Amino acid sequence: MLETPAYGQTVSGTVRFSGLLLTWPPSAIPTDGRTIDVWIDGVHVGSTDAVGAGFDFALDTTKICNGKHSILLTATGDAGNTMSFGARYFNIQNP
Repeated sequence: MLETPAYGQTVSGTVRFSGLLLTWPPSAIPTDGRTIDVWIDGVHVGSTDAVGAGFDFALDTTKICNGKHSILLTATGDAGNTMSFGARYFNIQNP
């Protein structure tokens, strides 16, 4: 679950994407140290390691053009299954 930014929110500068990743068996994802990949407009822009069920990722939006963009996060479980979550649109508006 992606908590911030909210769907359709307008952001600028450095933005923190944060949330929780909860799964149900048999798609167990390790609690600590799992890698969450961040995709903006289908392009991999970075990764973050989760601590517990939470995660946090900083994105410098000044490196991305102004306008409407999509975000998607992925995580890989113990069995190698990839789970996508947090899909939404947000807007970038930098000076």
